[in-house]
Amino acid sequence: MDILKRNILTSYLLSIPTVLFIYFTILAILAVLSGQAWVLIIIVVEYVWEFSGSFIFFLIAIWIGSKQVHRNLIDGKGLLKTSFNFSLLINSIILGTFILIAKFSNNGIDGLLLFVIFLISLISITLTIGLLISYLFRQNINKDEIND
Repeated sequence: MDILKRNILTSYLLSIPTVLFIYFTILAILAVLSGQAWVLIIIVVEYVWEFSGSFIFFLIAIWIGSKQVHRNLIDGKGLLKTSFNFSLLINSIILGTFILIAKFSNNGIDGLLLFVIFLISLISITLTIGLLISYLFRQNINKDEIND
């Protein structure tokens, strides 16, 4: 399998379960904090298009971001910078999609809350899964160079 394709597959295999886990964890926390499970249903129904659209664009963003990570590492850029660029790209696409869909579906969204979520997500993804993906990509690239 081509090294880029293997890296993109690695990215999907790490990112999709992580995002689904975080998504359902946040919903569960909101339900627990409210003390009523029906709040979970209301949140899902109220923002179904935003979450669905964001997830579809997340899949596209992972593909684009994986290609960017691969290219950055081939060019010799550092892991942390590559991870930050990956996280910035992914979060920008997802948040932009969420905002656009919310705008068209007339759901009021607090801009400050979205900005705080964006910053938390940017930092946490950069230092966790983004760094892991960058490291694994670099390992795959190094193995491929050794085998050539």
